[in-house]
Amino acid sequence: MFTKVSWVEDLREELGVEGISQVWGDDPEYYVWIADTPGIHHIKLEWVEHDTSHPALIRGLFSIRCYPLIGSTLVGSFSREEQRIVSGSLFDDTNTPRYESRDAIPGECFAVGTMEILQDVRGSTTMFVLESLDRFVTKSLHGIAHTPESSTSNESDQLSTVLRDVPGWSLSHSLFDRLVSMFAYSSGIQPSRVVLVDSPGFEYWSAADNTNWHTVASDCVAAHALIVAFSDHQGDGETVKSFIADLKADQTRTIVLDARFPHHACHDSGCEHAHHAVVNPQWWSIPLGRYRSNLTSTCGCEEH
Repeated sequence: MFTKVSWVEDLREELGVEGISQVWGDDPEYYVWIADTPGIHHIKLEWVEHDTSHPALIRGLFSIRCYPLIGSTLVGSFSREEQRIVSGSLFDDTNTPRYESRDAIPGECFAVGTMEILQDVRGSTTMFVLESLDRFVTKSLHGIAHTPESSTSNESDQLSTVLRDVPGWSLSHSLFDRLVSMFAYSSGIQPSRVVLVDSPGFEYWSAADNTNWHTVASDCVAAHALIVAFSDHQGDGETVKSFIADLKADQTRTIVLDARFPHHACHDSGCEHAHHAVVNPQWWSIPLGRYRSNLTSTCGCEEH
């Protein structure tokens, strides 16, 4: 998918994707440069397995990181350790980690979300699932040796220092949006269903010595999950229906949006009624477009 899209200049321009670079290693991973984004995205496959709840599905989990550009306002949202790393010798002039230094960067640094790709064993259904917090908040507690089970904004302000407050959802969704568009182009298929789910969020807290980290429920943070389903037949298919039914059965989650596109056309269900912040009409228009790579011509121009 990345390779195919990287050859099509007019599609990349439409998506605002300025560059894609594969990171050579044991697992698939890429750096992605997106226009008007104050950071470089890094997506990496962490593992692949059969879904135990839905045996017909194979799922792959991808981590999403964002390396803030030096000098951007985004840098200040990250922890001092992350700021030190991104501005130090572990990174090169592309604002990405040096190849030989990748393992020296702690795995929790620069994280902004996760993405799953689920595909049924027949290859007829594919689902993209983005999960993130609207804010990734990390706090260090003052003068106490343990963390409470829950917090309010007033309690946390009195007891802690904010080490990190990163807009995880907006940063991860920026990449997710482009990845869904890339898949729509590569497969030639339009989405059949889009679901947005909200649930209570949490913060990361530690004792004053930055040890014994815990997740603490917070009324100031929300968690979001966005599911975009593709099917090569009309409607959802039983795999998608079963997966989303399980989501709805979770009482901790709230279904914010559940839009069906039975004829794989955005206007059929009215994209104007969907949440514009998460649904992009390009997911439907791109598979119908005619894009051509200049690399296929003998001279590199558009006329041949």
